[in-house]
Amino acid sequence: MSGAGGDPHRRVRDVVSRIPRGRVATYGQVAILAGLPGQPRLVGYALSALPDDSGVPWQRVVNARGMVSPRSGGRESDRLQRALLEKEGIRFGPDGAIPLSRFRWTPRTEYVRLCPSETGPFGRSTGMKSSAASVEGYLRQLPEERRIVVSAVREVIRENIPAGYREAISGGGISWAVPLERYPGTHDGHPLCYVALAALKNHFSVTLTCAYRDSEQAQWLKAEFQKAGKKLDMEKSCLKFRKLDDLPLGVIGKAVASVKLKDFLARYEELRAQTKSGPRKPTVKKSPGTARAGKGAAKTAPGATKASKAGAKAAKRPA
Repeated sequence: MSGAGGDPHRRVRDVVSRIPRGRVATYGQVAILAGLPGQPRLVGYALSALPDDSGVPWQRVVNARGMVSPRSGGRESDRLQRALLEKEGIRFGPDGAIPLSRFRWTPRTEYVRLCPSETGPFGRSTGMKSSAASVEGYLRQLPEERRIVVSAVREVIRENIPAGYREAISGGGISWAVPLERYPGTHDGHPLCYVALAALKNHFSVTLTCAYRDSEQAQWLKAEFQKAGKKLDMEKSCLKFRKLDDLPLGVIGKAVASVKLKDFLARYEELRAQTKSGPRKPTVKKSPGTARAGKGAAKTAPGATKASKAGAKAAKRPA
């Protein structure tokens, strides 16, 4: 990763110059590698400021959807970028998007060894924890190859997340949850998680609670993964993947965009009513005197017991 100091535009140029022929990177990915997390627009400004005779391969930077973003040069500039990319062997889909799973530049990501995920059904991770207090801090703590993967998935989530969910650090990763001021009555007092993303210990995971106990959504995810030629590895709401190429980002984007906040809350309340974490019936406490009286009433009185024994002996005596 480029150093945190120095001219931001120069750092952007240095990163873009590393993108090999026949590969592309997203604005957000370049920002991360340049030490500018959360500033993809700055990458765009830096590339727009390049002189005409620059040798920096600006055409290899696209948006999070794998599409050519409008530039100051208008349509002619967009057509030029596409022509340059096609000349390098990059192919565009019918929707004008580049299949990022095939053409994305992911240095060293292919060699990361990963293992199964350990994440709870509502996005609360049970593995490696992070001391970061912000999303930017969390990303900075990750090794470069893992930062690229998390940043790429995060871009897609941010592009597609419906209004109302809030991004934050939670449970050792990044989560998008319902703010407590919007819905305070959760089962554990924490914000209700809708989507979570984490690089925990030696693995990656995306938690999609929209697919939790929803057979239709789960079947849709499985079918879409098959169409993309990918294998779906999912347990409850936790989707596990070993490298970025295992994840069809377009499908993840559609899944994230599928449930608006109000519908998510309605579904959560329906599920909660079916579990032990649902509303409990109020218990009526008995006063100490009433409790003692009840216990005493349940036992046979000592006097009555003695009388019963005496009667039994008398009955056994011969007349």
